[in-house]
This record gives sequence, C-alpha cells and structure tokens, in this order.
Amino acid sequence: MKIGIIGGGSIGLLYACYLSKHHKVTLYCRRISQANKINRHLVRLKKQNDEQLVPIQAKVSETLDHEELIIVCVKHYHLESLMPILLQTDKNTILIFLQNGIGHLSQIEKLPHKHILVGVVEHGAMKENDRVVRHTGDGVTRFSIFKGTEEKIRTVKEQISTEDFPFIIEKDYWKMLKHKLLVNAVINPLTALLNIKNGQLLTNPFYNYLFQQFYMEVASILQISNKEEVYQYLQTVCQNTAENESSMLRDLKLNNRMEIDGILTPLIEKAEKNNLHVPFLLAAYEALCKRNRT
Repeated sequence: MKIGIIGGGSIGLLYACYLSKHHKVTLYCRRISQANKINRHLVRLKKQNDEQLVPIQAKVSETLDHEELIIVCVKHYHLESLMPILLQTDKNTILIFLQNGIGHLSQIEKLPHKHILVGVVEHGAMKENDRVVRHTGDGVTRFSIFKGTEEKIRTVKEQISTEDFPFIIEKDYWKMLKHKLLVNAVINPLTALLNIKNGQLLTNPFYNYLFQQFYMEVASILQISNKEEVYQYLQTVCQNTAENESSMLRDLKLNNRMEIDGILTPLIEKAEKNNLHVPFLLAAYEALCKRNRT
C-alpha cells in the first residue's frame, strides 16, 4: 500500500517506522532540512535497549504524491495551512486524522474526500531529534469512520494492522474522541501548569485535589454519565504513564506552541453555551493562553 504520513514529529516518525516494514511510506515534513537528514541518515527507532535504522523516503509537504492512504499527524494548529494541500489530493484517497482533542472536526468535515477516518494514539513516543524517535510505550491506534463505509475501514485495518503495531476499529468516533479528550483535557493542562509528571497527579494530595476538580468539570461538559467508571479509567492512565511527561508539558519546556485550541477551547465554548460553571478549567485556560503567547 502507498502510504503518505504528514508530520515529522514523534508520532509521524513512529508510524513511518512501523508501517514502512510492509508498505511504501513517504514521510512529509514541514522543513526541507529534516527531510534531507532522514533521506541521508535514515530514521533511528529506539525501543528499550534496542535500536534500528529505518530507511524512509522523506519530502516537504508543499505537494503530495498520489497516495492510497494519507495519515495526518500534525498538531491541530497546523491543519489550517495543510487544508489547501489536502484539497489537491485525489478524493478517493483515504485520510486518517490523528489529532488530539476535537477542534479538528470542524475543519475536516469541509473536505470532499469520500473516506475520512479519525483516530487516537495510545502509543508513547518521544522525538529526540529530527531523525530519532523513541517508542516509550506500546499501545494501539483506535480509529473510526468520520465519513465513508465500514467496508473501507475494515480493508484499511486488514492491510496496515500488525501484531506489533495494531489498529482497532471503534464504532462511535465521538465516544472514542471524547474519552481521549477527557484524558488530554485533565492531565495535559495540569501537568503543564504544575511542571510535573503524570503520576504525581495521584500521589501528591494537593495535585490530586486539582485532578478531581478538573475531572468533574470536564466530565460535566462532556456529559459523562458513568462518572465513577470513567474516573477510574483516568486514574489508570495516570498510573500507566506515571513517569511520562504530557505532550503539553513537553511543548511548554521546548517553548513550542501548545494545543490549547484543539483541546481546551472547544470545552470552554461548550461550557459557555450550556451555562456551566467551570472555574478551574477557565483559570487553567487563561494561564496557559498567556504562556502560549510568550
């Protein structure tokens, strides 16, 4: 299968490494310097104590080749500039969007493609430099139909899912994204503001209090009915990623733009629309927006 992966960050590099084992993969980067490094020196995939060099063709993302499948791994705030490029692609090309939050949905619904899928990434990955990625935690890719047919998504799964890099079909894309959004909207802002690893949200009493308050506010916005069950799930995520830094905290440390508009802004808008009182979330939103501008 001819697969194009857009985005040279940790997720783009990770997916390019695994999918290139069985498919012809092209990685599309924003910078020509990154593409040149990958073409000259390959991508180095690290996992625990193992390392391997993976040959991957890399290009800049100004124009795309004819691909059967395109996986979009860029941050939410880069999607707008990418839309004109995606509009030039064949409308029969299958698109998979792997953004955090729900802010991207209003953008991708404007695309004329026949088959659009959305997914969430449960792998842990860290980009060490332009051509080195560390697979920090095994997981799965959950994906669902945003537009298209069940037959098409089953075909995609059969072709790209492997034992060491599995893809799982979810029936309800909104339910799937909502659970991921809950994780991102509670863990990411708190760990970024407090400058802590995920596990400290459970072990430190003060941080845990904030964790509970955040959860209740986000759960009310998303109209979570089984609050106790979902809260236990959120705690499990913190436990399983106890030594990890959230993507928002890493962006803050690297002075990169944070994904506030994809994760928090839609929640704040929903809260205002439904007259919900969410003081903790609003305070975090304002604080992070100020840091995002500096």
